[in-house]
Amino acid sequence: MLREQDLKRLKKEIDGVGGDALGFLLSVKPWLKETYNVAVNVSSSLREIPHALVSPLSLPLYGVPQAWGKLTFSVKDLETAVRRLRERGFVGAIPRLIDASSNMVVELVERVGDLEWDDRLEDRLMSRHGIRLLSVEDFVAYVLSTWGRPLGDEVAAKVLYASRRDVDCDYLVWRAGMAGLGDKARSILEMVSRL
Repeated sequence: MLREQDLKRLKKEIDGVGGDALGFLLSVKPWLKETYNVAVNVSSSLREIPHALVSPLSLPLYGVPQAWGKLTFSVKDLETAVRRLRERGFVGAIPRLIDASSNMVVELVERVGDLEWDDRLEDRLMSRHGIRLLSVEDFVAYVLSTWGRPLGDEVAAKVLYASRRDVDCDYLVWRAGMAGLGDKARSILEMVSRL
């Protein structure tokens, strides 16, 4: 579980970017701009297919000024998604496609970690900066169920703190509970509410 000093550090980190984590991150790591341009291209290409950027590169879009890893999108209909992306200039084989214009790799997966694509997950998808994302609650449940401790706990707390005004706590506990993590989600919510 997170310690008091961890909570103070994450509060300072999130508050320090003034609500624009992506802008801050691009100002210190301008080479990431092309990565996010490719992510926008993927989301634009797949607009009719339920999909979401689920890798740690999505963190700035949730208000957390960190990003690492590869562009990984979860898609409900993998076959149709691959066909659409190939029509837009992507090449390669599942699960990795390459954007021919930037040579950037995009990974496609069907599952959202331990979560299933269902109507509620689809209905709560959101878009930020032209990139489709899971709702804050679904993303936190995904992180808690797949990223392991202590990283998952810390990232979940950061995302919840950055989005604290808009979190549906009951839905989050229910969604996390589907992976047996409802109590953990409730505990992190309580810690973040004290900040």
